[in-house]
Amino acid sequence: MKKTLISLPLLAVFVFTLFTPVLSQPAGDTMAIGEFKTIYSTILSENRRFIVSLPDEYKDAAQDYPVLYLIDGEKIFVFAEAVGAKNSLRFDPDVKDMIIVGIDTDQNRNRDLIPAIVKDRPGSGGAKKFTAFIEKELKPYINENYRTDGYDVLYGGSNGGLFTIYALLKKPDMFDAYIASSPMIGHCPEFMYKELSDATNISNKKLYVNYGKHDLKRATEFIPDFIEAMKKKKWDNFEIKYDYLKDEGHVPFGSIYSGLKYIFN
Repeated sequence: MKKTLISLPLLAVFVFTLFTPVLSQPAGDTMAIGEFKTIYSTILSENRRFIVSLPDEYKDAAQDYPVLYLIDGEKIFVFAEAVGAKNSLRFDPDVKDMIIVGIDTDQNRNRDLIPAIVKDRPGSGGAKKFTAFIEKELKPYINENYRTDGYDVLYGGSNGGLFTIYALLKKPDMFDAYIASSPMIGHCPEFMYKELSDATNISNKKLYVNYGKHDLKRATEFIPDFIEAMKKKKWDNFEIKYDYLKDEGHVPFGSIYSGLKYIFN
């Protein structure tokens, strides 16, 4: 298993994480916010990389933690936003500290995140296998190697938001809560409505969705109707919070924070 460190310049980490004592560090120093790891996926027939960030007190505490899984987790702005969101919520009595797992989707993003074949998205249509990788290989690895408490959250933005909703409909029990920012339903609306139609009673789940007024058309023209169709299902203890942000664009910054605050409160 290959291990490397993901690091950010000191100032960048300070911007993204609240109340973190970084000003005492020497000028030019860096702060590690996560560790890259690699496992081999027999389902995908390739090595898959992910990044793990542990709570500050992880080594000294004996408690178990919920896990936040991030699609596109290799992107620094996504991973740093998640770390910052978690840190800024630490004073909320309803929100536990958590383990963050960022899934690297840079290898073949269209294949992994888009569930149907889309003509203008080369290689798309492999989300079913990617779902199986997360369910049968990645999550068992995380649960075996870290102190997890069994409560798992999935976050994805843009194509990752589309995947997040697909995963909810296809494998609802894979996660306890879902955060989808600017989900690109417009890539394959007919396919997604079919998945929604075929979905059985999805009970005891939470879904947070947001997008911006200045978002991409494949988000703005499809999200409202799709969310309303989901609400009409009236599944047992299934809750949706939906935010339309008039001053925002594609994948609004702060989506992870807003989603976590909704889910844990």
